[in-house]
Amino acid sequence: MNRSLKRIILILTFLTVLIADVITTVSVSKNLLDDDTSGEMLLSKCLYDEKSLICSDWIYATEVRVANQLVFAPLFGIFSDWASVRITGTMIIQAILLLSLIFMLKAGGLHTDSILLGMTQLLLPYCVAYGRISLYHCYYSLYISAAFFITGLCFQVLDEKHTAVPTVILLFLCMIVSLNGLRMVFICILPLCILFFRIFLRTKEKRIFLTAFFCGTASLAGLLLYAFAISKLFRLETSRGINLSFKGFSEVYVVIFSILRQFGYRSGIAHNSLLWLMSLLGIGIAIYAVSLSGKAFFFGRSQKKQLLKAVLFVQLALTSATFLFYQLPYNSRYDYSRYLVPASVWIIPLLCAEYEEMKTTFPKLCFYTVMIGFSVNSIMNLCFFQNPGHFSQEYDGLSYTSTESISRFENAAAFITNEGYEKGYAFIDNNSLSEYMDGFPIIGITYRDGKLSYLDWLTRKSLRSSPADRVFLIAGRDDAATFLGVTGPENSELVYNENDLLFIYRLTDPESFRSDLDNE
Repeated sequence: MNRSLKRIILILTFLTVLIADVITTVSVSKNLLDDDTSGEMLLSKCLYDEKSLICSDWIYATEVRVANQLVFAPLFGIFSDWASVRITGTMIIQAILLLSLIFMLKAGGLHTDSILLGMTQLLLPYCVAYGRISLYHCYYSLYISAAFFITGLCFQVLDEKHTAVPTVILLFLCMIVSLNGLRMVFICILPLCILFFRIFLRTKEKRIFLTAFFCGTASLAGLLLYAFAISKLFRLETSRGINLSFKGFSEVYVVIFSILRQFGYRSGIAHNSLLWLMSLLGIGIAIYAVSLSGKAFFFGRSQKKQLLKAVLFVQLALTSATFLFYQLPYNSRYDYSRYLVPASVWIIPLLCAEYEEMKTTFPKLCFYTVMIGFSVNSIMNLCFFQNPGHFSQEYDGLSYTSTESISRFENAAAFITNEGYEKGYAFIDNNSLSEYMDGFPIIGITYRDGKLSYLDWLTRKSLRSSPADRVFLIAGRDDAATFLGVTGPENSELVYNENDLLFIYRLTDPESFRSDLDNE
């Protein structure tokens, strides 16, 4: 195949994938929400209202999140429909992700065909967790973009023709991304420093050592500001206790299968089905990618190609060690799949670099087999996001397992709007319901120690004190029983019952209810 025809095929493939990505983004933005995702939108609206980068009216959780909000917040000045804000903002963030990949691959010396291949791969949900967490809900997307930009700047710093400007931008970025805590350091700075040190041991080039040293120093400065200023100022939950003991060999299997799931493996599906065959191929893709990346780490010779290829291996090793030795606040394969996304995405630059280096028949056969499996898995995941009823696989990365997570609120939301309520309380999904209703004020509550109290997690503080006469509480079956047991049936009126699964109560004395929560 001549070069021009190959280029045309790559361009057409990218455009086809782009169209499929837009369709899927629209579908997910309207139908698949969760409280953390919707919290991003509510915080963005808060920032827009305050015209500020840091929201004084927001209860933050573990981070002062300002990445996605810089994209979403201005869009509230254009759209009143929150679904339009989410769709447009998500597409902008995906565009930034693409630009960062292009910048890194060009700085790494790769050619146009390889870059087109990488752009196409980046917009494909090669695993469910990547699609749901990063592509369509934008978790880690701008973190990954920053990692790509930083890596590209490292390539420019290593090039003696470019020094001052890329170096200043690189150090500034390393410090800025570290202001948000350890996550970005773990995703980018630490793996790069490890790789630079590995290359330095082989080459003894002072420039490589100094690049790693100054990146690490700038990152450390950002971390110290986070630990001693930002986290205390915003009362972030940073101390969860440290436990570095080995969790046990049973956890090793969970980690291994979590890694395999990143590359197409699916558990709990019928054998001898197409999904089962694709799962087996996913295991092959994982073995191929990890072994190729490990080989680049230990034996790579080209500095730029070694960096592009070896980050996957280092990232997976670091993340897996964390799973096995550090006590995470939640332990489930959903969390493992989620935290592995920033590591597994490095399969894309790895494949792009390998695409340029193949020379003999056997590497080409392995590569194209992997690419076929990678593409077919991605296409099946695209179909799964559109209509999961035809697939036996599950959503990975979050404990929500349904694509229609918001549809169960459709009738209840219409009822709330028609009845003229002004404010509400909810035990679960308060942020999701609020986004679905274009920012309707719904306050999260929880039950502990025999009492109801506010859910101090990703919420706007001023909602609690805002006056309202018509106030409701929405709850599932178990939470409804809890609510009645605590407040007594005489303090509320059941006004909505949907199949004995979803209940709405009108609070007969909303000020008394609010006062009890405030005191608690």
